[in-house]
Amino acid sequence: MACSNNRYRKSSAVAVNSESQTFIAAGTTLYPGSAVSVTGCSLSVANSGIQVNSDGLYQIEASVTFTPSAAGVAIVQIYKDGVLLPCTIRQMTVAADSIYTVGTCAPAVCTTSCAMVRPVFTVKIGGVAGTVNHICVSGVKLA
Repeated sequence: MACSNNRYRKSSAVAVNSESQTFIAAGTTLYPGSAVSVTGCSLSVANSGIQVNSDGLYQIEASVTFTPSAAGVAIVQIYKDGVLLPCTIRQMTVAADSIYTVGTCAPAVCTTSCAMVRPVFTVKIGGVAGTVNHICVSGVKLA
């Protein structure tokens, strides 16, 4: 089925990774893992995040479960092509060797895409060092 005729329809993509990922306090971009669901043609799962394949209004969400190796303030945030989306910054005061889950969302991001430029939304964690136990990243084309 050719996707060019369906680029205006709703699309979604979900990726999950339950393999341990070490992160550092300065910040680490997380590997989203394997696609568990991709519908439509406007979104796909790239090596580093959710890729936008056609123009539109998108919602991107992430849930990160992690174990910090030291106490401090953990920070989880979403980036679009390496640029922080300020509304996605989530901070949590954490203790060493405890398990935490933080969710964040980019509620409505209007983006353009073409054959040469396909934006990618990535998730980054930092503030403290530790291990990510699980990450789920999803995107939905709203319009």
